[in-house]
Amino acid sequence: MKRLTTIILLLVLANTLFAQAQTDTLIDCAKAANKRGKMVYLKSFQTSFDNTKLSKKWPLMLNSGVKYRFFLCENAQDKPEVLELLLLDESHPENNPYASTKKKGSFYFECNKTGTYLVLIRYKKEVQKKEAVNATAVLFFVKKRK
Repeated sequence: MKRLTTIILLLVLANTLFAQAQTDTLIDCAKAANKRGKMVYLKSFQTSFDNTKLSKKWPLMLNSGVKYRFFLCENAQDKPEVLELLLLDESHPENNPYASTKKKGSFYFECNKTGTYLVLIRYKKEVQKKEAVNATAVLFFVKKRK
């Protein structure tokens, strides 16, 4: 019984430490993207890529007349030059996105039509490592059109 309790405690501790590392990455990413502090943080996108999963999409509701900033962070242990962040919808597929960025970069998007968009983070080539490649992106509200 004592051994089982120790194992459970270690598993909970490991999970907590992993969650803390993800939170730290997100906080660092948001700080790097908003150095002047004039934008409002809205949402984050975090994923891990391995040999079976090379991209991830998230649906996102954006409002007309609002300017947004999307920021892709580089994680020091990964190779950021192979990551890409794209903004899509039904009329703008992966080969013709509204906007995109590679490496540690960002783009602004002024929404002209309220609707559901897709945020896509993809790894540009097959992962040749055994461990996962992590990706983090954040979305900020910049301003409302007058």
